[in-house]
Amino acid sequence: MSRHPVIEDSVMLETAALRECVEEFKDRTANGERSMVIYGPPKQGVSTAFRHICDGLEAAGMSFVLRAQALRSDDLPVRVQPDQLWRLMLPREAIQTGYVRRLRDVVLRHVEVEAERLHTKHVFVAIDQAENLSLRQWEDLKTFVDSLRIERRLSVFCLVAGQSELLAVADRMRRTLRHTLITDFLLGSHRFRGVQLEELKGVLTDYDSLRYPLPDGPSYTQHFCPGLWRRGLRLGQLADPMRQRFAKILSASGTGAQELPMAYVASAVRRFLYSAEEASPQEMAMLAELATRCVDKCGLQEALATLGNPEVDARATRGARRLEW
Repeated sequence: MSRHPVIEDSVMLETAALRECVEEFKDRTANGERSMVIYGPPKQGVSTAFRHICDGLEAAGMSFVLRAQALRSDDLPVRVQPDQLWRLMLPREAIQTGYVRRLRDVVLRHVEVEAERLHTKHVFVAIDQAENLSLRQWEDLKTFVDSLRIERRLSVFCLVAGQSELLAVADRMRRTLRHTLITDFLLGSHRFRGVQLEELKGVLTDYDSLRYPLPDGPSYTQHFCPGLWRRGLRLGQLADPMRQRFAKILSASGTGAQELPMAYVASAVRRFLYSAEEASPQEMAMLAELATRCVDKCGLQEALATLGNPEVDARATRGARRLEW
């Protein structure tokens, strides 16, 4: 059996932000659009949303999903950058046979075979952490997608996700007159937002209701705090003190931030679940104090002090680090 999602830091909560993102994705695909970009600051939950959408597509079994997580290619020679991308996209089960000169051809054939196996013409090409792609890799990705659409006659939707540095990618493309790349990949941006303070109680209540293992295991809160659970503890009861402490941190940062990156909420909850049972407080006031200390230690305050505004900073720093081929 795999480890608990809280321990693995892989909790998947149906937050309002996730629902909004999924609904926009469904609208874009239903309207015949060809791409969508999901972006947001670090720790916001962009990769979680990306994974949730791809998992849902694969579970439905009506289309083939080719997904990869891009790696930085700044230090690689331009001539080998495309091969790095294809290696990331090539699943382990794809067998290379014969004398294939280009890895891209192997990936193309793999997509064709899998689409035939699923009896579908619908393919989703999904790239997470796409801010790491070089312009050369974007160009090769366009050639790849065009081959699927024109030569294989497949319907291809491109899902691109990454941090706010993606905002600078279109700027680099415009400066180097690569406008077709913008049209193919970077239209239809969706900023994945964080948790609003008034939504915090709903998030905490999810920990009281989600179960592991499914379908009949204990709730997340019950699993880590069985004694307190029997005494009536519910994480949702601690929403007010945790919300007040989060609000204080946001206000003191001077950044104007009005939302909580999901990773810091999860960190505060994880700290509380790990320590509450051992601390064994006798009163709700003591539990509230423990919860606020966990908020203080979640890392949000330090991140706000050093991160600045990712949407603004990305345009100033990313372009300076990367050569524009």
